[in-house]
Amino acid sequence: MKILGFLKGCRLYGAYLGVFIGMALGQIVSPSVAATGVIEDDSPSEATSVISRNAVTLTLAEVMALSLAHHPRLEAIAQEREASDGSLRQAKTLANPMLTIMDENLGNDRLAEAGDRAISLQVGQLIELGGKRSARIAVADQARLLANWSYAAKRLDIIFEVKQRFIDMLAAQMRLDLAQDLADVADQTTEVVAKRVQAGKVSPIEHVKAQLVQANAQVELAQAQRYLDAARSALAASMGQQTPKFEAVQGVLDETPEIPPLDVLENRLLQAPEQHRWENELARQEALLAGEKAKRIPDLTLIAGASRYSQFDDVGYHAGVSLPLPLFDRNRGGVEQASRRLDKAEYERLDDGVGRRTELLQNHQQYLALSDQLATLRETLLPGAERAFAATQKGYQLGKFGFLEVLDAQRTLFQTNSLFVQVQADRQRVIARIERIVGGELAVTAPSVTAP
Repeated sequence: MKILGFLKGCRLYGAYLGVFIGMALGQIVSPSVAATGVIEDDSPSEATSVISRNAVTLTLAEVMALSLAHHPRLEAIAQEREASDGSLRQAKTLANPMLTIMDENLGNDRLAEAGDRAISLQVGQLIELGGKRSARIAVADQARLLANWSYAAKRLDIIFEVKQRFIDMLAAQMRLDLAQDLADVADQTTEVVAKRVQAGKVSPIEHVKAQLVQANAQVELAQAQRYLDAARSALAASMGQQTPKFEAVQGVLDETPEIPPLDVLENRLLQAPEQHRWENELARQEALLAGEKAKRIPDLTLIAGASRYSQFDDVGYHAGVSLPLPLFDRNRGGVEQASRRLDKAEYERLDDGVGRRTELLQNHQQYLALSDQLATLRETLLPGAERAFAATQKGYQLGKFGFLEVLDAQRTLFQTNSLFVQVQADRQRVIARIERIVGGELAVTAPSVTAP
């Protein structure tokens, strides 16, 4: 029998359990139903929550909206974007003119008595030569673009973090539901065995064994609840909540998009924010190099002014030029430094590209491996565990198997379902990592990534 999903498997298991207990007590006990969840599901009717229907539940879209709206890291880097806009405005600003006022012959009594004093006023304006201003503007402009792409990358980091925590909580809900099912089974089984002991059909030692299984199931249930509480707190922190203001999330772990082929994913690496960041970083380093080369050309200062001579009661005008002589400082060190940093940035870009491609390849292979494992679980392990449990409980009624064989088959079925949940969650995490690496949703076939 092919199992279509975890929910169907748990229902079938519950049916087998009901038959087993019913055969023992002469009545049918209705099975419990396991919860499932969705990574991205906009239709609540398709999701089953382990929490009460009256509880507050959130979808991934709602969690993501709250997280992006209140995440402090995103707000911090948004301020850096604003700062880069200010840097660009400042880079475009011209140098202020310089005003000079001089009163000559203040300390010369003889010339002062003769009325030979002069008051001069002059204005100087720095004229940047060699493209210094344009290079400075280019550096600030590339820094602004870098800040925008850094914001886009940080936004993807937060999306990835939220998806991971959402997956963790979704899986924790499903494990809690499994643990609750196991505890319910243990309680009912203990009651069944107690009545059979009283009827003299089985040895009292089986009741002791059932009680041990019951106690262990309660321990696992408490542990599953703690894991869920921790996952809820972590997800709440992503939304800026010190204490969780929600009870559950809803979705289905087993619904995942088919990821594109590896060559398509590699092409999408070119659209990732990191790729654009490196392009802007190289452009910024080139602008810095151009600015250092421009410093070899001295700037010109134009001077114009007037002097009033008290002896003649007359005014004289003058103009001049101030130009440093580049005899000793040709800024060779600055040019060499900027050139080496440009080379360094190029090597870092290549290294980052190789690293991201390697990470993509590893996650792609992991996705394929997990997909194969899920197929094996659906088609072989889950049906086999269910058939084994059904055969064991039937053999128990016929006296062919002992109570331990029934408990072993029961535990195997629960462990297989638990593994199924774990592999589903692992594959979802891998998909989230691939989306972070390529910089967008995998469902988008022709991405257009732009900086916010």
